[in-house]
Amino acid sequence: TVCNSTAVAIGLSGSQSGVSYQLMLGASPVGSAVNGNGSTIGFGTQTTAGTYTVIATQVATGCQRTMTGSAVVTTGLLPNLFTVTGGGSTCTGAVAIGLGGSQSGVSYRLYRSATLVAGPVNGTNAAISFGSFTTAGTYTVQATHGTSGCVRTMTGNAVISTGTSPTLFTVTGGGGYCSGTGYIIGLSGSQSTASYQLKRGAVSVGSPVTGTGAALSFGAQTVLGTYTVIATGTGGCTSTMTGSALISSGVLPNLYTVSVSGTGYTCASSVQLSGSQVGVNYQLKAGAANAGTPVAGTGSPINFGPQTVAGFYTVVATTQTGGCTRTMTGAPTITAAHPPTAYNVIRGGAACAAPGPVVAMVNSQIGVNYQLLRNGLAIGSPVAGTGGYLSFGPQAPPPTSGTYTFTAIATNPTTGCSSNMKGSATVSKSVFPTVYTVTGGGNYCGTGPTLSVTLSSSQNLARYQLMRNGFPIGSPVNGNGAGNPITFNNLTLAGTYTVQAEFTQITSCTILMNGSATIGCIATRSASTEPVITKGLRPALNVTIAAFPNPSESHFNVKVSSPVKETVEVRMFDMHGRMIEMRRGAPDQIFRFGETAAAGMYIIEARQSGIEEKAQIKVIKAN
Repeated sequence: TVCNSTAVAIGLSGSQSGVSYQLMLGASPVGSAVNGNGSTIGFGTQTTAGTYTVIATQVATGCQRTMTGSAVVTTGLLPNLFTVTGGGSTCTGAVAIGLGGSQSGVSYRLYRSATLVAGPVNGTNAAISFGSFTTAGTYTVQATHGTSGCVRTMTGNAVISTGTSPTLFTVTGGGGYCSGTGYIIGLSGSQSTASYQLKRGAVSVGSPVTGTGAALSFGAQTVLGTYTVIATGTGGCTSTMTGSALISSGVLPNLYTVSVSGTGYTCASSVQLSGSQVGVNYQLKAGAANAGTPVAGTGSPINFGPQTVAGFYTVVATTQTGGCTRTMTGAPTITAAHPPTAYNVIRGGAACAAPGPVVAMVNSQIGVNYQLLRNGLAIGSPVAGTGGYLSFGPQAPPPTSGTYTFTAIATNPTTGCSSNMKGSATVSKSVFPTVYTVTGGGNYCGTGPTLSVTLSSSQNLARYQLMRNGFPIGSPVNGNGAGNPITFNNLTLAGTYTVQAEFTQITSCTILMNGSATIGCIATRSASTEPVITKGLRPALNVTIAAFPNPSESHFNVKVSSPVKETVEVRMFDMHGRMIEMRRGAPDQIFRFGETAAAGMYIIEARQSGIEEKAQIKVIKAN
């Protein structure tokens, strides 16, 4: 039988020399005649179906004879082709092998290489199974037709390999994603004998990563989906790792409003956000540039603090997980402004008491207010700039000892811009001149030698003013370093003479010397003489003084009443007789004393020109 185009050999069991033998297919010769050789002869292989005979011819006589028997060649049926199924790794046990289809009347045998391992299995016109196997190798299937005997090898093969399944580790990472670099997806551990393939659904992401014996990273992923990992170990054994990582669409931050507080100028403006969320970072921007670093949300409004760059401000919110960003509502503007020009603080000096030396500025600007600071603390109210020299007025020294340092800050009330002025001025506490004693005076009625008033001693750098009824008379006389007395000569006017001392280089250091000298006229005459008209003091007039409130924690309002409308001089003395303050003015007006005085008891004294009497009152400055 001819199967699968194979040929069949036809021959003759013997032959004679001198005889030729012709193979016949039916009545037709096949090939050329073959001469006998006294042995078996062959006619080659034949593939054409039919009945073959042999005719022998005597070469010498031409006599012919048909040989005994015949050979019949038939065409056999081949089994249909089907595909071998199964195979794989024995990682999880025995591996099944089968055939994708079969024919009735055909038997099937399974071979591992040339070794028969299963079968024959009769065909069923359906898929068949040869069972499960654990021996590694390449498995094939041969089919044999039951009628023709034709054998045919089936399509393909099944390969069985041996190995160990990789250890299970957990997939890590994932989250809600909006923008940015994405989320790192990794594996909690790995084996150096395995490779790991990241999958998004059924799609491989990137190339397999070889295990390191430690945790693995597959890098940042931005495509939405569910990510898994399949590990392949020795022998091709695979394991799907535990769990998965999900990258989902992120949630945008809530909207809040950006605003500017302050003046709206660069010197005094801050930027705020009306609210915030925990888990969201907020970046302030001046134009397109970042202003500072991101601020983490707290669930409350955010103050980004003072901003000094001119332009419009926005805030971009970014979720800490997912990188979702959103620009907040509003873009307020901060306008550029310049701080006030810095000028020098000048003057100051030493003083014994109020009002003290003047503190001033060499220059100032219109539209700018200047605040004086004493030892760093504001004193008094701001003073408006004049466009030139600016005085803060007299500044009293410390109440007991030491020095005050005066500085100034300039502020533009429109822009809020401030500047510290240059330099400083100091006012230090000085001691009053030494108190000496006034003597002299006497009786003078228009004739005879003039009179004098003497001060018992004097100091260098001090000057001494003779006073008549509280008003200066003549020019001051400078003291001397030798401590010599000072005498004021050629005095004739009636009145009470005192001496007031002050330092020549220190302000507000005026003090009244002890005692006084009186010049008057007391005339005498004998009983027989004519009446004498004398020149003396005018009759005393009533001068009164009042102070309120008394006691006081701040100051005293002092009022002097007199029937004479001449100038009143009012002085305030401490209990050591040192003059602290002095005012001059008309009677019946209110004088303000004691604002800078320390706590204690004081005497306020009033004198009026041309009136001998003086009025006094004790006052108490409380803490």
